[in-house]
Amino acid sequence: MEEVLIFELRPKILSIIRKEYGEYLLDNARILPIKKSGKYPQQEFIFKGRVTKQDSTSDIIRITFKAGFGGYKVSDFHAQRLN
Repeated sequence: MEEVLIFELRPKILSIIRKEYGEYLLDNARILPIKKSGKYPQQEFIFKGRVTKQDSTSDIIRITFKAGFGGYKVSDFHAQRLN
């Protein structure tokens, strides 16, 4: 299920990250369900990953998605500096 959500939302996720960071490297990407559910689609979840910028500094990012009639919408973006 996690891989399906990441694949489905990949263009939206990459667009958000590119807008915030320009050139970057993304790793440790995963989906964190807000409400545990074995059903697809998840109604609300967090995409979490580590973004490394060209200057070698890194942030942990969290993008919260909520399901709606038009698909998933971003409801929150949060970045935490690591270096």
